[in-house]
Amino acid sequence: MNNTKQTVEQPKKWLPIGWKVMAGWGIFNAIFAVIVPITSLFISPSVFTFGVEDAKFVGMSWNEIAASSPHMGLWMVLMMVSMCSMHIGYSILTIYVAKRPYRNGERWAWHALAFSSLAMFFYSIVIAAYYVREGLYGVSTAIGFPSSVSIGVPFVVIMTVVFYIGLWLPRKELQKSEAQ
Repeated sequence: MNNTKQTVEQPKKWLPIGWKVMAGWGIFNAIFAVIVPITSLFISPSVFTFGVEDAKFVGMSWNEIAASSPHMGLWMVLMMVSMCSMHIGYSILTIYVAKRPYRNGERWAWHALAFSSLAMFFYSIVIAAYYVREGLYGVSTAIGFPSSVSIGVPFVVIMTVVFYIGLWLPRKELQKSEAQ
């Protein structure tokens, strides 16, 4: 008589999609963390850093800011560059964790991605809510992307979809921890 317990592993439906979504999210963020500083420093801050809604909020156009104080304009651009340099670190870690341990269903990897993503998500909601209260909704730069400070309502919606598909749906397909 054989008393061994056999477990049949359920096919993973969402994890193969979830890790790809999170890796894609990391790649998307990494691309913008490189493109935004380059365009802001060498082409025009109005492409990504200072949009129409930023001008409404500040009460000055980019040209008026640069004319009143060239150092103020440069400081604003360097603040965005600084933010992007920190964001590239988040992006690299997100890509690496998603492509390796999260792909394998490791619970700690899900926790790391979930906590870091939730921190960014809640921070973004606070910023977007403040701007919405001021009647500013995002999507307002020269090329239609959310401007620097006002990440915009559409971007919060995109983040919600990414985190739902990338993290929430696969959560039950993770490996059981040793204690369980």
